[in-house]
Amino acid sequence: MYFCLIKTTPAKDLDEYTAGFPRETQTILEQIRATIKKVELWEYAMSEEKITLVTEE
Repeated sequence: MYFCLIKTTPAKDLDEYTAGFPRETQTILEQIRATIKKVELWEYAMSEEKITLVTEE
């Protein structure tokens, strides 16, 4: 078994990290990121609604 270790510096942010992938992969990663952001917004909205319902009781 052969391993090749290449010393690299870590990416400073997610954009820099995804820039290291082929364009097709970047597109898929951007779609995944957009989906995660939508879910985060939905979860935030739902948590705000729950807080409102709890405080109204």
